Amino acid sequence: MIDFNSLSEKLDSIESMLSNQKRVFTIQEAAKFTNLAERTIYKKTSEGEIPHYKQAGKLYFDRRELEDWLLANRGFSKEDISRAAATYNMNMNLKNPKCQQGKA
Repeated sequence: MIDFNSLSEKLDSIESMLSNQKRVFTIQEAAKFTNLAERTIYKKTSEGEIPHYKQAGKLYFDRRELEDWLLANRGFSKEDISRAAATYNMNMNLKNPKCQQGKA
């Protein structure tokens, strides 16, 4: 007997793998790739927030550009912030010796 649920899951998995290899996405594929609603994708394209191409009235998205866009607003860890603060303080001390003596 054929297990249709298992077969459906395997087809979904294959479809997902194939879409990850694709370079140019349609609006539906871009929505699935970014995990955003199509309506949100349309809004972001109209506001110029997301890179896209328009051909014959249809929207297309480059996979690499979508990846870059998704990763553009990286949040910083506490370690990143501490490191940046230490670097800033060190640079300030080098520029202004009074800071080292606590006179600034």
